[in-house]
Amino acid sequence: MLEQAKAAVDARGQYSYYTGWDKRILQSGDKGNCAAFAFSYQAELAKQGIPSLVRGCHLPDGQGHAVTVTADGWVLDVRERWVLAVGEAGCR
Repeated sequence: MLEQAKAAVDARGQYSYYTGWDKRILQSGDKGNCAAFAFSYQAELAKQGIPSLVRGCHLPDGQGHAVTVTADGWVLDVRERWVLAVGEAGCR
């Protein structure tokens, strides 16, 4: 179910780098940053009854980033093709 939620959001949005907490839920054809994708993943998971949080973090190069983390420790990240376990995510 997590992979399906990620795929649904990834298919309708296009990633665009810009800073800020863009809290929009992406619609078909929308461009959005990592935060817009993270909030969209959260909304898609909520439709399936899966609790999650949007978390800010830092990439290894110090750049700010946003991901969605499920209550049972999975990460949905626009930079990654697949859903990752918290320990596998390159974000701290």
